[in-house]
Amino acid sequence: MRWFLFIALIIGLLYLGDHTHQYVSSLSLIEIGNTTDKIQDGWQFWNGQTESAKFAPLYSKVDGWHIFVQLWPVATTLILLCVLLIPMSVYLFGHLSSQELKTAKQKAVQAQKQAKERISTAEKRALKHARSEVQEQMTRTQHAEQQAQYRENRAKELESSLQQTINDIRWQAQQAISVANQETVELRKQLAIAEKRKKNAAATAERRRKKLNKQNS
Repeated sequence: MRWFLFIALIIGLLYLGDHTHQYVSSLSLIEIGNTTDKIQDGWQFWNGQTESAKFAPLYSKVDGWHIFVQLWPVATTLILLCVLLIPMSVYLFGHLSSQELKTAKQKAVQAQKQAKERISTAEKRALKHARSEVQEQMTRTQHAEQQAQYRENRAKELESSLQQTINDIRWQAQQAISVANQETVELRKQLAIAEKRKKNAAATAERRRKKLNKQNS
């Protein structure tokens, strides 16, 4: 309805403008009064020419009404323009501006919402990726710690086994040394007995030899 009134007002203004152009623009105010070639006292009309100048007296009460009657399309155009067209244009285009501003605000809010959603999605992805990397790093660290603990335990077991082997070798060596010492002592005893028997046998043989020598002499 408002747009219909606005269009009707525009059409009316165009019609008044055309009427003003056809009739009022060709109007000579000097035709209102009685023309003369001489300048008279007081206010008067003038045809705007120099060589063929014409003048007419201005009677304010009568001629003012004639001027208004002749210029009513211009006055009506100004009234419609100032009273109706300008406020209606301000209202309509201001309403359009408000609608555009509202639409722009809605688009801005929607864009801001989408940007927030994208930022939130990116943050979630980054956080998930970071958590995955941290979890993977923790798994690698735990695996490395387990490997280090296993190697440490293995080294301790090897060290303990080696120490046990060394102790066994020492014990066996001590046992072998003890047996060797006992055998040495036994051999020395046997050597002493054999030496003693040898000496006794030699002494017996010497006595027999001497006895035989005495018997032969």
